[in-house]
Order: sequence, then C-alpha cells, then structure tokens
Amino acid sequence: MKNEKRLKFNRTLVAIFCCLWVSNFAKAQVPKVGDSLQIEIANWNLNWLGKKGYGPSNELLQQKNIIDVIRASDIDIWTFCEVSDELVFDSMLQQLPEYKYKICNYLPEQKTAVVYKKSMFTLIKSELIGTQQKDSFSTLRFPFEVALKPLIPMGIDTLYLIAIHLKANFGTSSELLSAYNSRIRSGQWLKMYLNKKHRNDYCILLGDWNDDIDESIYNSLPSPFAPMLDANFDFTFLTQIFTNAHIGTTTNYPDAIDHQLISNRLKKQYVLNSTKLFTLNQYIANFSTTTSDHYPVYSSFTSQMSKINNFKIGEHLILYLNADRSKLTLEGAESNGQFRLYNNLGQCVINYLFNSNETFDISALPQGIYTAEINTDKGYTTIKVAF
Repeated sequence: MKNEKRLKFNRTLVAIFCCLWVSNFAKAQVPKVGDSLQIEIANWNLNWLGKKGYGPSNELLQQKNIIDVIRASDIDIWTFCEVSDELVFDSMLQQLPEYKYKICNYLPEQKTAVVYKKSMFTLIKSELIGTQQKDSFSTLRFPFEVALKPLIPMGIDTLYLIAIHLKANFGTSSELLSAYNSRIRSGQWLKMYLNKKHRNDYCILLGDWNDDIDESIYNSLPSPFAPMLDANFDFTFLTQIFTNAHIGTTTNYPDAIDHQLISNRLKKQYVLNSTKLFTLNQYIANFSTTTSDHYPVYSSFTSQMSKINNFKIGEHLILYLNADRSKLTLEGAESNGQFRLYNNLGQCVINYLFNSNETFDISALPQGIYTAEINTDKGYTTIKVAF
C-alpha cells in the first residue's frame, strides 16, 4: 500500500513538473514582428538595467530576457530608457552582432540608448538637446537626439530619433505636483524645438513620457502634453490609440505613459494601424518581476525594398525567385560574370561565376535583406533585395 501511494505521489509530481515545464516553454516563444519590407521602431523602459538592488533581482535573467526579445522580435530600431550600467549594456549588445548602439552621455545613471541594425542604418550624429533647459528637464535626463542614414531604399534621407525619459510621478504631494509641472515644461520646450527644428523632417520622439495624453495621471489634471494635440502642430501621437482604449503601457497601471510622436512627413511612411503594445507577459514567465515593469511599444514604416519576384537589372539581366522560395535564378546573361549575395552581417553567402542562365539554391538561407552584386564585362551592379 505504501509503495502504491509513493508511486501515485511520484506520478503526480512528474505530472506537475511536466505541466510547469510545458507552460514555461510556451511562454519562452517571443514572436517575430520584423518584416523585411518594413522598418520597425520600438521604445522600451528596461527598469534599472544593470543597477544592483533596483529593478529585477535576478540581473542575469533580466539581461537574457531582453536579449531574447531583441533577437526574436527582429525589430530594426530600439530606443531604451533606464540603461543604468553601460558595461552591462555593451556586453549584451556584443551578443547581438547585427546591431550597433549609441548611448547618451548625460550625468544621471538612468540613461537612454538607441540601437539599430547596422546593415540598414549608419549613424550620422548624436547629441543631447535642451541642455540649457534645466528647469524643463529637472531630472537632467535631457532628450537624446540620434540621426540615422538609411542604407536601404526607404525614401528617407535622414531619420531623426529623439529619446526621452521625463520626470516620474513619484513622491510626496509636493513632489508629485513638482513632477507634473516639470512634465508641462518639458512638453512646452519639446513642442517648440520640434516646430523649429524638425517639422519638415522624418522625425520620431519616443520613450517614457511618464504621463498620458488625454489627462494627467496626477489628479486627473490636464495632460502636460495637451498642446501637442493641437491640429496645427505638424506631429501626431501614434500611441493615442492606447490612451483612447484605456490600455496601460506598464504592468501595474491602466494609463499609457510610453509614447511615440511622429512628424507628419514621417507619417506618410507609417503603416496604418501598425502601432502595437508588445505584451511580453504572454511569452516571458513573471515578466514584471524578471524583466521590466514596462511593455515595449512599436510601430512600422514602409521601405522601398524590392521583394524578389521578377527584378530587372540593366537591359538584359533578370533576377527572380521561384514559387516556393527555394531557388534564385539569374536569367539573360550574355557574357561571363560573377554573382555574389551578402547577408545583413556582410557575409558572402553565395559566390558564383556564371556564363549563362544560373539558378542558385537559397533554401537554407533565412528570410531577410540581402545585398546582391553582379559583375559582368558590361558593368557592375549592386542592389538591396529582400526574400
């Protein structure tokens, strides 16, 4: 009888263990949201990344989860808040060789950073703005502006990203009022700056605004950013959809405080209804305690990438993909030449000499953006393609 009870107990333990294992395994599958024919831009507060005694207690797990999200989601540009240890952040990005990053240089330890795919963008410049406006940015977390040049056909000469982390709604009654007034001044200065500097540019202002845009999270007072909703202001809040639907962007509160504001010029590239809240608690167990108390927000924008179907090169050559995406054919060759295909890390994945029509097996290559080089005695051609 004891043996039967022990056997039954052991079976129960195994069943419980299997259920837990399956549940955790399911939660680990962060989905891909990147699309090779679009540009995805996301912002995410990382909750004291690298600061011992703050944020998640298991720092290595937090770092692993963040790396997994960046890698699995395949988003092209990230803007992060609360990067509290630059060495930790650098070691994380070393595990993501397809990305480069620029981190701000203001004094407070909760820094902002911009991360981008190096095959798609190159850095033009980065700078802190509003550094003389210490009254507007009382935390001294000044806006961080990064200018990127697209390396792919996008119809954009320069993309301006401005990462912000405004004063939090925290403290005593007087401190809460002070924080609210600080956010008002931040909003006023940012509107003035955008009108003056970027109203005709491809520009996005994003990050942790620490307040909502319909009404303030402080005593339901008018939103500090209400002037930015003016119809005559040439910028649009993509995240107003969260505000209108009463969807919170953090794990604990019902208000949207992580926002994206884009210029009307960039809005022409915006993919309609593409702004999403990445609710990672569906995929990461105990997300709020292991990873962050904020969810990422992301939006998509069109590029002018060509998906290979029937791509004409010059007068005679045609590059096309077969129906099941397993073969790439170069047709119309009238002379000897060389065909090379490079992945987004700059690695040559196909290198072939041809003297007539050629078909290349690409069944083992992952979907993404590639650079094709064709060199013949009639000239040299390089194109960005996606499949």
